[in-house]
Amino acid sequence: MRKDVKEQWERADVYLKHIKRIIQLNAGSIINVEIASEYLDTNNATDMVVSVSGGAKIGVRVRKTNYRDFTIRAYCQGYKTEIDKIKEGFPDFYCYAWVENWVNKMVAWVFLDMKKFRESGLLDEYSDKIKMNKDGITGFIYIPVAKLEKAGCVVSKWGNV
Repeated sequence: MRKDVKEQWERADVYLKHIKRIIQLNAGSIINVEIASEYLDTNNATDMVVSVSGGAKIGVRVRKTNYRDFTIRAYCQGYKTEIDKIKEGFPDFYCYAWVENWVNKMVAWVFLDMKKFRESGLLDEYSDKIKMNKDGITGFIYIPVAKLEKAGCVVSKWGNV
């Protein structure tokens, strides 16, 4: 694993228990609970059927910044980036959180439906607006949460978003 990726991973790991709770709070957007068919009821002692809707792959990003935008890596010296993976159909949902500092507390989060995001046209609208980091190695696109919300991509949010 690249050193920068490993460092980001380790910083975000501190918040995994919080991310898990956010996912649990949004379970209703991920899980379908349906009344079983007459056949299942009478032959299999099944009254309810629980299934995962639209997949259960969830991307997570924890960021230390005051900006409330969905930042996606869009360039990294020829390597496959987050934007490439999103365009390919992954993940199904995204939990994006902001922290005050790396040793303190989470101050806001947004839970996104990525299928709706891909269908919204926002990727096309922003994909040519790559801003390069000062290092000249990586570049990102930034989509304001307000735009995501207007496009119907936000499942839920909390904090100063």
